[in-house]
Amino acid sequence: MLRFGLLIALCWGMLTLTVRAQDVPPMGITRVPVSLYPSPERGPLMIGELAQRSAVLIDGRDPIGLWLLVQSLEGDQRGWIAAGYVMLSADVNLYDLPIREDQLATLPAPTPAYSPEINAKLDRLFAYPLLYQMESEAMRATFERGVALGNRPQVFVKIGDSNTANGDFLRPIGMNLTRPVCDYGAYSYLTETVAYFSVSPREPFSNSFDSTHFTVRDGLGTNGLLDPIWATDPACGANESLLECEYRIVRPSIAVILIGLMDLEHHTIDFFRSNLAFIVERSLDLGVIPVLTTYAVLTDYPTAEQSLWEKSLDLNLAILDVVDQYDVPLIHLWRAQQSLPNVGIGPDRTHLKHSVGDFCRFTGEEWLYGGTMRNLLTLQALDEIRRGVLNFSVSP
Repeated sequence: MLRFGLLIALCWGMLTLTVRAQDVPPMGITRVPVSLYPSPERGPLMIGELAQRSAVLIDGRDPIGLWLLVQSLEGDQRGWIAAGYVMLSADVNLYDLPIREDQLATLPAPTPAYSPEINAKLDRLFAYPLLYQMESEAMRATFERGVALGNRPQVFVKIGDSNTANGDFLRPIGMNLTRPVCDYGAYSYLTETVAYFSVSPREPFSNSFDSTHFTVRDGLGTNGLLDPIWATDPACGANESLLECEYRIVRPSIAVILIGLMDLEHHTIDFFRSNLAFIVERSLDLGVIPVLTTYAVLTDYPTAEQSLWEKSLDLNLAILDVVDQYDVPLIHLWRAQQSLPNVGIGPDRTHLKHSVGDFCRFTGEEWLYGGTMRNLLTLQALDEIRRGVLNFSVSP
């Protein structure tokens, strides 16, 4: 970091020889060799490369801050690079950078790889941004209703199966409050949201990140979430589902939901869509903002002979249907996974890939591990909702 500071100071001095200090744009240095892309997304067309520790001038960011629009000091290269690969100078806050939508080159038309029916499904999936509808009048109304019912703005819950039950999803972020395990890199602004949600959801947990939930269980599907037979904890009432039990005891303002892998394997898409719509309706009725998450599987999951990949497209499209029907927030993890090795899936071919020590190291590891990317996108979603909805003035 000392050498980084010295290099920034040197670059700053060089710039001020020709322009006034107040004209110098935000700056940073690349952590590793990086490719420049014409748009804020990994693709087949690269328009340049920058060496490790190249100083860059920053023109802006994409809407959620995964990408930065930069140019070299010499001015001979300009393009989009992943924000995690950049060390920002001390005076730069990524969130405060202007939002840009520059397209620097015409992208080649993709070659259709599937049938027209499958390509149409893929087109719709790619049409949604990574974070969608994080703030809306409908969600502000839901939040106000929740506050009136006694929900707590600084508490969220998780809902999901083994991809949520494992220790790498969000829990290291909560652990970081007592012993450092995270490196936020360019995303240091997210620590404000971590602090905001660092209140106890229930005993013995100190924050929502590092807590466990009734609604997180290996093998959990939408049916299990709604069927009281799964609610075996003594804290849950008779004929009370896991969903109702969690909401009654914790009183959250937000529910982060990734569910459907068990439905993919055992139920029809219509059954899944109906259950998911009921989960969303019940959440909204109780003043809880449901944040739905899409999820990708390998094309030969579970086997090449009996692949559920096309059905997984339909399941994700059903999630989009519910998102649009109820105007609720979406973390479009499916789309983010398309840019990761093996779509972010680990060696067991089922769960998001993770690496011990990299769960919340947002310095490029998010482009290697699906679990790290999910943590970053989820934290960004919570940040957007905190800023745009939870801090919205509540009517007396």
